[in-house]
Amino acid sequence: DWGLWGAAEGGNRGLIDFFIEKGANAWNLGAYGAAHNGKIEIVEFFIKKGADDLKGIIRCGVLSNQTTLVEYFTEKYK
Repeated sequence: DWGLWGAAEGGNRGLIDFFIEKGANAWNLGAYGAAHNGKIEIVEFFIKKGADDLKGIIRCGVLSNQTTLVEYFTEKYK
């Protein structure tokens, strides 16, 4: 599952799909990785897959100074 985090952090959809095909399903962990690097579209992907820790996702964005991501998700999920 940490591979999924790393792939999400880098925004690499090919690797994300590879890890999912191999059975990775840590949706929140993937969303945290994507948020850490400001990958809004990848965070959205994981939310659609089932990531549900929005506070944790936003926290990852805050800790890595991803202002655009934090503003986007704070506004979208009021």
